[in-house]
Amino acid sequence: MAAEDSSQLLKSDRFDLSECIGRGAFGRVYKGTDKQTKKDVAVKTINLEKADEDFEDIQLEINVLSKCQHPCITLYMGSWVIVDQLWIVMEFMGGGSCADILKSGPFNEGEIAVILSETLKALQYVHEVNEMVHRDIKAANILLGVDGDVKLADFGVAATMSKKANKNAFVGTPFWISPEVIKGQGYDGRADVWSIGITAIELATTEPPYANLDPMKVLYLIPKNQPPALEGNYPKALKEFVAACLIKDPFKRPTSKAALKHKFLKKPKNKSILAAKIQMYFEWKKSNGKKSYPEEPDAPLGFLDMEWDFS
Repeated sequence: MAAEDSSQLLKSDRFDLSECIGRGAFGRVYKGTDKQTKKDVAVKTINLEKADEDFEDIQLEINVLSKCQHPCITLYMGSWVIVDQLWIVMEFMGGGSCADILKSGPFNEGEIAVILSETLKALQYVHEVNEMVHRDIKAANILLGVDGDVKLADFGVAATMSKKANKNAFVGTPFWISPEVIKGQGYDGRADVWSIGITAIELATTEPPYANLDPMKVLYLIPKNQPPALEGNYPKALKEFVAACLIKDPFKRPTSKAALKHKFLKKPKNKSILAAKIQMYFEWKKSNGKKSYPEEPDAPLGFLDMEWDFS
């Protein structure tokens, strides 16, 4: 955005915006305050002129968010047009994303169980109640509250299962995409379960399989190779959970509801263990410096692939 617009951007009748916590090609994400409720909020600001060709996707995301009312999904609070900006207001998750936390090291078994259990609860709701597929499950889209709350975010590429065209569309982030999506086959919520399996590996090791390879090569290898496995000194139950999620045949792969019943997730620890992990991350970040976002971004980051820094 131009510098002369910044004073307008930071003012509205209801919201005060403070620090920038994420950015993309079409806009930013700010931490803000709702002057009516005095609560912190996260505000996606989108330059409507730059995002003109993608406005249909933005409308879809707003429509999806407005229909999702679940404790494990980030709460949509509304959208407003401010000057030439569209503001999408969400609840603020002060712990950042799981991808942020991974910068300081992997999650342990108990923490992974809590994160996956809460995320699968959100997915079961999305799949069964809203009849939708999220299509972009990864650590960066799982947000944490400072108290250990876990919430699924970023429904920018979600699709209704009943729409055949959307079900066949090739979307997502390469390293986490299921084989059937890459091959252009029809798919359902079990495509998200594959991504859950990849995310489990990511949470345990700090990165998804093939992370060192070119994304285009990864799109070739995922349907061609045997499914990735969680290698190393990890609990047997976690390895078996990953293997179940990464069954290549989607008809043999568990649904989100079935995955929730896996023995690895039967007795997840209290989410307070994540609160301790988040505090450790904050301490780590103090000694490693904090990311700053320049006023005029020119990095080729899409609006739907924001990098988050909620602390």
